Amino acid sequence: MRPLPIDRQRIDTISRRVIDALDRLGYSYSRKDGGTQQVAIRRRLVTESGAFLLLEVDTERLPRGVRADQLTHRHTLHHLTTVVHHPVKVLNTTGITYVVLLQGSSACPRLPQQVELADALPQHPGTPWTFPVGEGPDGPVWERLRGHYLVGGETGSGKTSWLLSTILSLTLTNSPQDLRMVLIDPKGVDLLPFADLPHLARPLAVGLEEAGAALADLVDEIAGRRQRFARCLARDLDGYNERSGEKLPRLLVVIDEVTDLALTAGLKSNFYKDLTRLASLGRAFGVHLLLATQNPKAEVLNTLIRGNLAGRIAFRVTTPAHSRVILGLAGAERLGKTPGRMLARLGGAQQQELQGYWVGEEALLALKPEDPTGPLTCLDEQDRAMVRYAQGCLEGRFPQAEIMENGWTRSEYRETKEKLEQAGLLERRARGAFYLVDDFPGQVEAEIT
Repeated sequence: MRPLPIDRQRIDTISRRVIDALDRLGYSYSRKDGGTQQVAIRRRLVTESGAFLLLEVDTERLPRGVRADQLTHRHTLHHLTTVVHHPVKVLNTTGITYVVLLQGSSACPRLPQQVELADALPQHPGTPWTFPVGEGPDGPVWERLRGHYLVGGETGSGKTSWLLSTILSLTLTNSPQDLRMVLIDPKGVDLLPFADLPHLARPLAVGLEEAGAALADLVDEIAGRRQRFARCLARDLDGYNERSGEKLPRLLVVIDEVTDLALTAGLKSNFYKDLTRLASLGRAFGVHLLLATQNPKAEVLNTLIRGNLAGRIAFRVTTPAHSRVILGLAGAERLGKTPGRMLARLGGAQQQELQGYWVGEEALLALKPEDPTGPLTCLDEQDRAMVRYAQGCLEGRFPQAEIMENGWTRSEYRETKEKLEQAGLLERRARGAFYLVDDFPGQVEAEIT
């Protein structure tokens, strides 16, 4: 054997991943001073052929409560293999030595049966609007929002977990100024952990009426952006943000159970017409659809809609016909019963099999609701004047035409409306009319008036 090879950075990365993975498994000790004692690597050696990396664990200084049999358990080795992206074995001749197969392992790595989102996020490429689609043999497969996406799978296949991990990763790596979201959840429970995110452009939509109102507003948003783009001769959102000096956020629209919603509304309804229009026009204006369904039907997801979907992700389905609706070809019906296993086609690239990421309950519970008065701190005097006018002269109504007649411009109205919706102080009622909420919080009302 010889000391570390020339590629020292690669060895450092693998060592750090092993230590951090053991920490996430609970094999560490939290000291009273707030620090953490992790498992330590005493020596790192590479074989002459460069095929194996040996990591010798310092067993004399294991964290309190950590046993050797835990570090050598098959579940621990399986997790380390997933995180390191190379097969990891163990030698127990003297102490504990992890053996990482560096070369000739192209056929060895298998997809993990479960991998946490926390294992992928430290490898984020750093580009905006990028999320991990799933874990491949060589690590996370990353995708940048560049169009619309369709994800389907039967109950228990991992579709909902994939939605949760995608939304969570995007909100953790993008600010509300860069990315806004519209969430539509007919069941009212799957996306509930995100109901208070500051990234939401409007409250979580549950019923068909709320979903229809959300899509109608998005169609209006595209019309408004079209006028803005035309004024500075921009062809897409990046071009507009660069030329105008103003920064518009990307909008991600997540619609769960889209097939059932469309069938309930009817294929001649405004809901379905708006959905088709968003699929056709949204991409150029920075509005991206993420459509999820466990009941893919060709009459709903027709060729006009599917033709605009850059990403196709299929979890296990019941029939080849369902696979063809999602992917354009059969195969997803043959996926194993491992939750989270998927077939993905991204941007016309070759289909690949991946393992979706899992988000634990603790990560979702950590999404604490924002203070309802927090978003109001960004209201300027113009916004307050508009609210006072709506309260005093329009009986709480918030109509665009009448407010513009009082001297405000269309863009000023839309900006104030967006702030109020984010704060949950504006709601859409019958015939699409906007009203300030009836239960206007006293402390908020005092701040504005």
